[in-house]
Amino acid sequence: MAETNISRKAQGAGKKLLGFGLLTILWLAASGYLVWHSKASMTGSECLSSIPCLDPNEWGDLLAGLFAPIAFLWLVATVWIQSDELRLQREELALTRLEMEHTREVLKEQAEESRKQAEFVGTQTDILKRSQIDEQLRAFLSVFQHWVLHNFNKMATVEQYQGLVRTDQGYLTSRTPVDPVGFFIEVCGRIDDALEDKENSPDKKIWGLFAEQTNHQRQHLPSYLQKVASYQGSVSPALEMVISTTNVRVLGDRLFEVMNA
Repeated sequence: MAETNISRKAQGAGKKLLGFGLLTILWLAASGYLVWHSKASMTGSECLSSIPCLDPNEWGDLLAGLFAPIAFLWLVATVWIQSDELRLQREELALTRLEMEHTREVLKEQAEESRKQAEFVGTQTDILKRSQIDEQLRAFLSVFQHWVLHNFNKMATVEQYQGLVRTDQGYLTSRTPVDPVGFFIEVCGRIDDALEDKENSPDKKIWGLFAEQTNHQRQHLPSYLQKVASYQGSVSPALEMVISTTNVRVLGDRLFEVMNA
């Protein structure tokens, strides 16, 4: 668009200059013809025209009369051409402003797109980070499950419909889920029941069973629970719910206080 305006400006100025140049030439030709063929006013004069007989002051008047219209003509030409140039410059400035506004809108859209991409990348990074932390927590829960099953199981022979069967009768380990997450939730519930029994029950039967079967290894239980609690706020919503519903941090503190009371 700018190149079109510049080309139009150049062509318009050229045509005007050519027109005023032709007018100037015609004016000079006509003036020269009239002056040259004008006769002397004196009778018997040897002058064939008025030019050879002019005094110096008359020469000044002649030149002034000849070139004053030309000067005025070119003054008009200059004002006209400059007026067209100013008009075209204003049009170019208006187009430039429109282009700048369009560019600004494009930049705003690009900035918004970049922001969305940054948010998307941040979200993906957060998901990946949480996924890695989830794997760490699941691995730790698997270790916890193995440790509890190894230290707190109580194998006993019981009579079932098939006959005598040796099964696990441990308070924390019998009939627990295979999945480490489900196992952890179940163990936390049984620890909470034992603490409630110790704090509120007169006979403390459940707590006695828990204390008898967990022996000295139960001193490590609070540290395991606090380790799980340390993952709170860093894992996915599903595991975050596991940590919050088991109230594992408070449960670990309660167990530690009861065992050291």
